[in-house]
Amino acid sequence: MKVRARSTAAVPAAMWRGAVASALEPSCGSCRYFCQQPHEIESQMPGLRSLSSAHASVRASDGICRRHDRYLAATSHCADYQQRM
Repeated sequence: MKVRARSTAAVPAAMWRGAVASALEPSCGSCRYFCQQPHEIESQMPGLRSLSSAHASVRASDGICRRHDRYLAATSHCADYQQRM
């Protein structure tokens, strides 16, 4: 059986335009309130170390919002966004 690579020409233009547009929108990952540091996540969630670690691959780019005191994905967003300097 021969495996063929998927051509980028087969991807509709609307799909990649949407991906580019969403990458340019402000999100938690680039916000000054968002923290992804494993040691800081572990200090904010004390029981986490007993289960695993904040270094886990399943965490992906998740982090803690210091403004709202929430654990969330870097792709999230809210009205309090401020660009990280």
